[in-house]
Parts: sequence; C-alpha cells; structure tokens
Amino acid sequence: MLFRLTFSLAMSLALISASGCGGSSASPATAGGTMDNDPFANTEVTVHSSEIATVPTGAKSDTRRTKRNPNRRNTEPMPANPTRGYGMVSERDTARSSRTPDPASLPRVKAKPEHPIVAMIGESAPDINVPIAGGGQVNLVQHESSEILVIVLWASYNHLCQDELPALKAAVDRYSEEQVQLLAINDGEGIETIKKYLARNNLELQVGVDLKQEVADAFLVRQLPFAAIIDSEGIVQGIHVGYIDSLGDDISNDLQSLVSGKDIIERSKERLSRQDLSLRTPAPSMLDQRSLVQHQ
Repeated sequence: MLFRLTFSLAMSLALISASGCGGSSASPATAGGTMDNDPFANTEVTVHSSEIATVPTGAKSDTRRTKRNPNRRNTEPMPANPTRGYGMVSERDTARSSRTPDPASLPRVKAKPEHPIVAMIGESAPDINVPIAGGGQVNLVQHESSEILVIVLWASYNHLCQDELPALKAAVDRYSEEQVQLLAINDGEGIETIKKYLARNNLELQVGVDLKQEVADAFLVRQLPFAAIIDSEGIVQGIHVGYIDSLGDDISNDLQSLVSGKDIIERSKERLSRQDLSLRTPAPSMLDQRSLVQHQ
C-alpha cells in the first residue's frame, strides 16, 4: 500500500514538472521569444580532456596541437586575416628568407684536384731529344726551327691515327715551317713498320722514332692518338687526347690564337677537363705492341 502511494506521488510530481517547464512543443527561440538572460545562447561548447572551452557560433576552430602541451588541441578561432595566421608566412619572414647570405658564412668546398694530364698544360714540356727517321733530332723544349711545335703520338696498329694524322697535317700546312712544325712521334715501332704505314696511307710527315716510349711515359699517355702543342718557350699550351671529328678545327683555332700572340692555356684546360681521362694501364693493344718492340 505504501509503495503504491509513493509511486502515485512521484508520477504526479513528474506531470506537474513537465507541464510547467515545457507546455508547448516549440522552443522560445523558434516561437519568437528571446533568451536575454542566457549568456551561452549563441555559443557552442567544446569539451576535450575534461576542459570546457567556448567558441562563438560560426567561427572555425584551429585544431592544431599547441607548443606547450602537444596533447592538447588549440580551440582558438582562426584569424580573419588569412595573410597573418597560423601556418601562414608573414611579410617579415618573407623578407628574412629573401636576404642574400654572406659568402664568408657559407661552408667552404674543397676544389677538385686537377687531373695530372690537365696539370701539364701551362708547364714546361719534357726535356727529351726525339730522333728523326731521316736523321737528326728534335728537342721538345728548345725547338729552334719553328716557333710552335705540334707533336702527335701514333702507332700503326691504332686505326684512329689514320684519321688524326691527315687532319693535323692539314691544320699545320696552313702556316710556314718557321711558324708551326709537326712532329709525328711513333710509339715504339721500328723503321720498316713506319715506312710501310706512311706509304700505304700516302703520308709525307716528319716522323720521330721513340723506341723506348719515353715521350709517352713523360706525358702519361694511356690512349692513342695523343697530341700536344708546345710554344716557342717550351711551354705546353694544349693537349688533345684521343680523336674526335672536330680535332682538325680545334687544332686550327689553337694555332691561330698562338700565332696571333694569344694564350690558350685556360681554354685548353677547360676543354680537356670535360673529357673522361684515365690513369689506368694502357690498352691491351698498346701493351701487346710494346712487348713485341722490347723483344726486337
């Protein structure tokens, strides 16, 4: 009996409370009423980590993690100016990043050392007396018969020499013997082999005979053909390694500059530095030929 009385009383209180607080289905805001006494009427409530922060309605919240507490998300509204906000680059930062750094403050990078063959350009030529096939000899430093001496190392077994020798001869023939002299130094072959090669290719050259390969060793030659230009003071002005189609034009331009009194050392170094030079042992063809010459 007591239980029924208590239940009836509770139901009566619930009906009275419902009729007093929400008698109509429409809220005061939708019905045209105002809630001036409620300070949180136009705000949204965000709850995170047991903390309550209020954000105005319609504002976008920045959910980036703060610096002080990385586990907490910043609930401050995004600024109205997009040029100065979170994650934006300010004018001060832009001006700071556009400054030119002081060269003295930059780390110094060690220059790549010159290749030994490139380093020979601008230095004195090897002081070697090269015997001439027809008699006499030519000194690579003191060549009194001409102002400029062009030497080329060649061999009959190297097919590239068949193209280089005529190209060099054509470039040198444009000048008198007092200006430019061409010396074709054979690398370790005998006189008979040289004569047969010249007759077969219809070449008339001043040929130097280097049976001991002294010139090739002095210039660190690892590839034939090999050409060098030596001026009147015995200075190596240019070096050409191997054969390319523009070799004749390159030699002509170098000789023209030297005859007119211009220096070509820096230009020759830059050109030779772009080539893939090697200091490995000579090619198998050169090794085989040298072994045959040593047993003659």
